[in-house]
Amino acid sequence: LDLVMESACEDASSQTNDLTASVFVETKSISQKLFNRGAGESAAIEFVKPCPKVEWAGELKRDRYFVVNTESGDTDNLLVTVFNPNHGENKFQNMTKGRLNNIFLYYRGLGELHWSTARIEVEDGDGKLTSREVDFAAEYADESSYGYTSMKWKLGNFVSEGTYELKVETKCNPLGGPPDIDMFSTPVISGVIDLTPPEQYGQALPLRDTVLLGEELVIVFTEAILCEKPFTFD
Repeated sequence: LDLVMESACEDASSQTNDLTASVFVETKSISQKLFNRGAGESAAIEFVKPCPKVEWAGELKRDRYFVVNTESGDTDNLLVTVFNPNHGENKFQNMTKGRLNNIFLYYRGLGELHWSTARIEVEDGDGKLTSREVDFAAEYADESSYGYTSMKWKLGNFVSEGTYELKVETKCNPLGGPPDIDMFSTPVISGVIDLTPPEQYGQALPLRDTVLLGEELVIVFTEAILCEKPFTFD
């Protein structure tokens, strides 16, 4: 970037003040090359880039919802897949050599304010399972050549049943500018973890030995039942 500074009263080539330019014979301008990367002919200005973006992928992107119940293939984990839109330039793990610090998966109960960091079980050097944070930029995250990374969010013994919200957020070294340039967050996705099937609560109503012809029987369960048509059960 060439920065040119000149007097308000310049010579004939001045574009700043043509009215007084003819008075001066010699130029009173100075040029200085500004750069923060490279040198000589390769010198250039490199501007600050925002924190890398991350996107949902797989079933979470398709459904914008998740359910973990007794019908799930893995009730102890939830597979979370994200996409690196800049995978053609660099993988997430390599970006940590620059501004990027981490890419965490966060969760919170519906209606809560505080976000918690999701956990994953990975093998250490001795082959033992250890609990680590779900970080898609960590050394234990395996990003494919297509920019996809999948990790299993550990639910068993860590997360109780309920309705939750999820997000993935990148965090970079702060530069003292607007907060948006130091982080990026995906849209929030909600879902349910429900591993306790409903059970009948009390006796069927009405509470008597006989019922009238055409009278309805009412059975109360320990939780709300999805009874909207078309039925999802036999």
